[in-house]
Amino acid sequence: MKDTKIIEFFKKLSKEELKEFEKFTASPYFSRGRDLLPMLKILKQFYPEFENEKLSDEFVFRKLFPEKKFGDEKSYSLLKTYTSELYKLGKEFLAHLEFDNDNNRKNYYLLNQLRKKKLYKEFEKEYKNSIEIQEGAETGAPEDFLDKYFLNLAFVEFSVDNGRYKDAFNSIFLMADYLAFAALIRGFRLTEIKIVAKNLAGMKPGFIPSEFMIESLDEEKFIEGIKKHDTKYYPLIEISYIIHKMTKEPDKREFYFDLKKSFFEHLNLLGQSEKYMLFGILGSYCIGKIEENDRSEFRKELFGIYSSCIELGVYKWRKEDDFQMGLFRNIVVTASSDGETEWLENFIQKYSGELNVNYRENMINYSLANLYFAKGEFEKALDYLGRVKYDMSLFKTDLKNIYFRIYYELNYTEQCFSVLDSMKHYAATSKDLTEFFKKRINNFVRYATELLKNKSNFNNKNIDMLYHKVENEKHIDSRSWLLSKIKNLK
Repeated sequence: MKDTKIIEFFKKLSKEELKEFEKFTASPYFSRGRDLLPMLKILKQFYPEFENEKLSDEFVFRKLFPEKKFGDEKSYSLLKTYTSELYKLGKEFLAHLEFDNDNNRKNYYLLNQLRKKKLYKEFEKEYKNSIEIQEGAETGAPEDFLDKYFLNLAFVEFSVDNGRYKDAFNSIFLMADYLAFAALIRGFRLTEIKIVAKNLAGMKPGFIPSEFMIESLDEEKFIEGIKKHDTKYYPLIEISYIIHKMTKEPDKREFYFDLKKSFFEHLNLLGQSEKYMLFGILGSYCIGKIEENDRSEFRKELFGIYSSCIELGVYKWRKEDDFQMGLFRNIVVTASSDGETEWLENFIQKYSGELNVNYRENMINYSLANLYFAKGEFEKALDYLGRVKYDMSLFKTDLKNIYFRIYYELNYTEQCFSVLDSMKHYAATSKDLTEFFKKRINNFVRYATELLKNKSNFNNKNIDMLYHKVENEKHIDSRSWLLSKIKNLK
């Protein structure tokens, strides 16, 4: 019973959601057929851990059916039927939760029903309210324009029913605009998304019609036309267009600064998720430039981007979400590398409580290891690293990397070689890593090995060559640290 889907479902519900699910199950409108409320109440007493030894098939069955015999095939089948139906009802509850929170789609379905019932006065009232809700909740996302599309679709049908053909045609024209805006925003960003997909997931997408549509445009002429004829939504199109240009021509740094300027100028047009995504794109560009040759200006830029996203409260996709692990890790590594120890210490203390509870302790220990490494307290950093469990692929490479750097600082040469051997083996055998990350790890192992050899057998010419190779290597972990250690040898 403990490992069933229904128990996993219950574990994911908050206390408030569990109360709502109980009401949902008790309602004859939602719960038709078997009465599943008794089973819910039996399982509810084990919330939230569901680890009590009493929780078993036999216990649940005897509570549900005290007069029936447990142990035969029929009893197991009956219990399975009840758990299956309760789980099915649980999925309906989740859909209801999402629908209840989505005012745009809820209003669209309400408008359709008002029109079908010929409640036209009420339709006009709700339509007006729906427009006000949408205008007050601009997000700048493609989905925002699709919501506007469906609202106008409802109005077209209402207008045709009432012989208001001019209104119908105006809405049809608006619908075409909204679909075009959604396609443009998503299409212009595909260039960046394809690179991320390749690096993170090893994907090479084939023909994409929306990408072909963008490539077929006279882009500059098209953008100028949009700017001339549509001032309200132009900034949103412009932001996506700059992302497209910045990704296609990454060596032209002016596109990055244009994007940053336009983004901060039009924050009021953007919702939480769009701001979060755009901060991510700006950060990714900075990381790319740092990886190319460790430019100090982009190291400062990256820390500034992360500082701003924290200051503005845009470090999560939605405010109710957990702090995303990858972003938290990137912020920690960046602040640590830049020596921003006081800022980092405050960051860990203030925001680590928003991490997913299942991984929180690991990330806190990993973060503190980075903090004390940056402070030069290597033994303390080693102590916190020893508390991190190797149960997330995200940590595996990071942990080996920082272990090596600590051992190097402590002159533990044998341990250094052991860690490098482990990293090389992991890169060769791991199915979780893409070629992009394998290349970064292997380059680090190669140059770190050379660093160790030169440390014990110094040769000025070899050191100069090593510095030049690391400086010009495009894909490598901890470039800044390696360069600083090579400088120290000189």
